[in-house]
Amino acid sequence: MLQWTPDDHPPVFDSLEDDVRTQALEQANAFLAKGKHPIRALSMGIAHALDAAEGVSGVATGTPYYVRAETTGHRWQLSTDEEEAPYPMTFDNVDDAVFRASELAREAGSAVYVFSADGGLNERYEFFEGPSNQFTVRADDEGWVVRGHGSHPCHERFHTKQEAVKAARGFAEKHGGSLRVHYKAGGLQSDQQIAQA
Repeated sequence: MLQWTPDDHPPVFDSLEDDVRTQALEQANAFLAKGKHPIRALSMGIAHALDAAEGVSGVATGTPYYVRAETTGHRWQLSTDEEEAPYPMTFDNVDDAVFRASELAREAGSAVYVFSADGGLNERYEFFEGPSNQFTVRADDEGWVVRGHGSHPCHERFHTKQEAVKAARGFAEKHGGSLRVHYKAGGLQSDQQIAQA
């Protein structure tokens, strides 16, 4: 049976801090032992370890939802930890998958984790008790998109990154929350908390 170790694991674990990596490996191996697919076990292990490291585990009331790129990168799957749930659901684009996952997580008081095809964590949205607004700026084929998650959801498209960042900052200042800006290639450029004005 496949087991990951500190010396033999997928490269995606290397971006984690040592203590989080250790916890993520333990969690992922536990999911492997339960018969989960390796990519699913990997992303679930990372998500659970990050929650534990940030003290989120005791705050969430529902099961988390996972949005993963299929290995081709052209479709997106929505799944959860619950065995009896009717998942995975498949979507043609990430926006639709994240929107549906956010609806479910908002009802459950949980979180949404968005993973790339290699299992790397791209984004996390939290829907716990109290305010948890998150505004993200990402590029897509048609320009730049601002998405809001939490108690003030939004989805707006802009021609330039500058316009998108300005709009997202305005949302964050109006409602309070985090502002995450991504490079055109997808990596995280900045992540900041903004107080409500």
